[in-house]
Amino acid sequence: MDSLGDLGRHIVEFVFGEVYERSGLSLRDRELITVAMLAAIGAREPQLDVHLRGALNVGVTVQELREVVVHVAPYAGFPAAINAMRRLQVLETEA
Repeated sequence: MDSLGDLGRHIVEFVFGEVYERSGLSLRDRELITVAMLAAIGAREPQLDVHLRGALNVGVTVQELREVVVHVAPYAGFPAAINAMRRLQVLETEA
């Protein structure tokens, strides 16, 4: 985010300073939701990668992430789910 200057700072302050700090959802749940949304939107691979790693860091298992991606398919389409599953597979091979 440093390379984005003021935009990066605003993103971090708003998303992680305000949205992620709200009560009502655990950080784990927020990451699962974010992964599902980014997978559904598609064409957000760098952000999806960040949140796949984030989900793993807060205790989400690879199998749970696979299930999230499978659940995305009927709502966002198979191409979106395939792309997200491929990102997860790349992340697994890097680990």
